[in-house]
Amino acid sequence: MRHAGRTVATVQVDLYDSRRKLAATALATMVAPDAVAGDLHNTTASPFEIRTTPNPLPIKTPIHDSLRMIREENGLALRAWGENVRPNIGGTKSPVGTITVPWDNLESTGPEVACLAADPLVGMAVYWSGLPHEVLGPNADLSLRFSTAPATRVLETSGTVLSVQHGTATVGIEVQAGDQQLAHGLSTALLLPPKS
Repeated sequence: MRHAGRTVATVQVDLYDSRRKLAATALATMVAPDAVAGDLHNTTASPFEIRTTPNPLPIKTPIHDSLRMIREENGLALRAWGENVRPNIGGTKSPVGTITVPWDNLESTGPEVACLAADPLVGMAVYWSGLPHEVLGPNADLSLRFSTAPATRVLETSGTVLSVQHGTATVGIEVQAGDQQLAHGLSTALLLPPKS
């Protein structure tokens, strides 16, 4: 604990590797629950209006199977998008992904579930945005803000490319647990020069 104030607390976290060498340091700032208007609370969300079309998958990894991320019909993978989701910067439909949570404690693991659901949608949003596929790079970061809503067994997440600037794409993320908002966030995806 670096500072324990009545309104804000600051905690320093030091992460060590297996050799006990300092690998990373983070500072986290948290607001004290008694310092906010806790009676103001609304996490209601409009469920995504999902549409699907057959879509051949370029890759399928073990995590796709374990989280049941691929919507299928008659043995074909389906591409899903939300009619009521903001379109990508180029006007293409934003994808909506689904995961099935592989554990039972859903009441208190909303943030963990939201991270699991959000991360794959960053790359999927960029992939479907209309940008040339050969420039797709790694997701450099993902910052989520969580609600206090409990998770549900099946989550839906939308990913929208909000802007493209100087070699990066900014992706907006929305995670929903049924008719409740579980998390919102932003990510930066790197766009790499095409190989010559």
